[in-house]
Amino acid sequence: MADVFDALISRRPYKKALPLDQVLSILEEGRGSHFDEVVLEAFLSILGDVAPIAQQTDGVAAQTIAEALILRYFGVDRVLAA
Repeated sequence: MADVFDALISRRPYKKALPLDQVLSILEEGRGSHFDEVVLEAFLSILGDVAPIAQQTDGVAAQTIAEALILRYFGVDRVLAA
């Protein structure tokens, strides 16, 4: 789900970023078939926090936002590199 959201909302060398309302429409179209309904609801419930990351062009700022959300939702203060 998050990967599909990212692919749709992000500009890629081969496509423009889609507007958020169009991305949400695509996710809703896949509800119950392509996307598990419970997972989609959970994702949509935190979308207000996730959307600023997806729309951020500055990698450092996006990482800062992502780390703050990881701390908030998962209680860890650092993402370990694999």
